[in-house]
Order: sequence, then structure tokens, then C-alpha cells
Amino acid sequence: HEVGPNVRVAGRIILFRTAGKLIFITLRDWTGDIQIAISKAEVGDDAFALTKLFDLGDLIGVDGRLGRTNTG
Repeated sequence: HEVGPNVRVAGRIILFRTAGKLIFITLRDWTGDIQIAISKAEVGDDAFALTKLFDLGDLIGVDGRLGRTNTG
């Protein structure tokens, strides 16, 4: 896994997918799409529980470390 700099992005949620203790969200803004991953181990129980309040179309902002998965 490549690890990049700390970044901050904001956009509209266009895809929301859960995988146990990991959540994948695709955000879209005027520059394009980006996928974010939220790990329960990294953000804690309280912050992870807040993701249940997200709906498609919501505007959110996120900051974290930029990385690349094995599938790109």
C-alpha cells in the first residue's frame, strides 16, 4: 500500500458500502470522484456510529492520509 500526504476533501456521497468494521464512501465534486475508507479501528466506536446517519446525496468533508489500495 502506498501512503501519501494528509489531505482534506469534501463532496456529495454518491456511493455508500459497508464491509463489517470498514465503510467505503465515494464522494463526488466538480473535479471528479474519490473513494474514502472509514475503519472502526482508526476512528473509534462513537465516530463510526455517526456514519449510520449518512445518506446518499449528503455533503460531507473528510481529512486523512491519502493511500492506494491493491486494486488501485
